[in-house]
Amino acid sequence: MYGCFFFFSSRRRHTRYISVTGVQTCALPIYSDIPMPGGAEIDVGKTLVFGTGENWIGQLVLNSSFGAFDMFDFFKQKMPEFGWREITSVRSATSVLTYSRQNRIATIQIKGKSLGGSASTITVSPRREAKPFGAAPVGVPPAPGPSTIQPTIRRIR
Repeated sequence: MYGCFFFFSSRRRHTRYISVTGVQTCALPIYSDIPMPGGAEIDVGKTLVFGTGENWIGQLVLNSSFGAFDMFDFFKQKMPEFGWREITSVRSATSVLTYSRQNRIATIQIKGKSLGGSASTITVSPRREAKPFGAAPVGVPPAPGPSTIQPTIRRIR
């Protein structure tokens, strides 16, 4: 498994930069398959990511001066441009968008902040094969059905 390493640099490169507590960091090589809004800051204390490029999994927390609805619109428009297919989305006080891409699922949760701006939590996890409704997980014996349950009748005196 890979760990997350933040590359701190003061030199300009030909990629997008986002701020991490006031220090410029090159985020594009680490999260190359997720759109990053301009001016967003990574909350390093709440971010845990394994891997890089297009194979990372974990949770990335972004703070932005943009409002929650603006961030919702940003991700709704930009995620498909990065190859993600929308599964579902809900716009509310806490908005949620869910996407799939190859062998991974991304869930974005967006909340407004009380003093303005928003926090976006992007969780990317491996995709599991879909099982029919009610199917037991692998390695778990099926629940007893009517044919395997034997009623017990006792007389009470």
